[in-house]
Amino acid sequence: MVDSTLLRKGRLIAKYEFGKLGINRLQRLSNHFGLSTTINEPMTIAEIANKHEKKQHEERVEVLGFRRSIENVSL
Repeated sequence: MVDSTLLRKGRLIAKYEFGKLGINRLQRLSNHFGLSTTINEPMTIAEIANKHEKKQHEERVEVLGFRRSIENVSL
């Protein structure tokens, strides 16, 4: 996830999003790489390339940018 400040107008030259590919495209990709995988559902390239790894169900939210703690503010 990217902080919304980086996504404001004038900040990025381009934005690429890589979603799930269709079954036919993935099957051709799997065959091209010599994988013995039968594709039954749309998935990402990372999911097919790392089929042996367990899926991570934990959603991590990381914030990029500056934060000021209330403790550090002089009043």
